[in-house]
Amino acid sequence: DLIRVLASGVTINGIVIDGNNPSLANVSGTIINGVEIDARRALTNVNNVDVVVPINNLNLSYSILQNFGQRGVSLSSSNALTGNVISENVIRNFRDQGILLLNNAYADILNNTVEVPGDAIGLHLQNFHQNGTSTWTGNTVTVGQDGIGVHANLFNTPAGTLNINNNTVSAASGVTGASDFTWGIN
Repeated sequence: DLIRVLASGVTINGIVIDGNNPSLANVSGTIINGVEIDARRALTNVNNVDVVVPINNLNLSYSILQNFGQRGVSLSSSNALTGNVISENVIRNFRDQGILLLNNAYADILNNTVEVPGDAIGLHLQNFHQNGTSTWTGNTVTVGQDGIGVHANLFNTPAGTLNINNNTVSAASGVTGASDFTWGIN
C-alpha cells in the first residue's frame, strides 16, 4: 500500500500515486495492460497489520491513481464513516476495483474519471448495514471487457441512502457483446 490514511481530516490533493516503480523492473512479475505492478493499493485506511482504522473527513482530489495490483482507493469500517470525499481524480490500470467502499465506509464519489480494465470493477460498494449517505455523481466510467462500471451489493441499511446519478458509463473500445459479464451498472 502506498498511502495509509490512519487519521481523520486528511486532505490529499494534486498528486500522482503510481504503483509502477521503474527502478524495480522485472521484480514483481505482475503485469496489467503491459505495465509491471509493484504496489497493492494506492490509498487505504487499513494499517500495516491489516486492521481497519475508522476515518472521517478524508478529501482525495485532483490526483492520478494508477497501476495497482488490487485497488486505487479502498475504504472500510465496521461503523458508518462520514464526510469522506473522493473527487476529480483519474483512476486507471488496477486489477480489482478502482474505488471500493466496504462495510459502512460512506464516501461521496464525485466527478472522477475511472478507466476499468477487463475483469475489474470501477466503483464498488459492498456490505453496508449501518445508516449513512453516499452520493456518486458526475463520474465518467469506461468499462473494459467482462468488467463492471458501477456495482452496489448488499446495501442492507434501515435508512441509509446511496444516490447514484448523472454518471456516464460506457464501454471501452473493443468491448464486445459476446460475454454476459460486461456490465455498465449492476
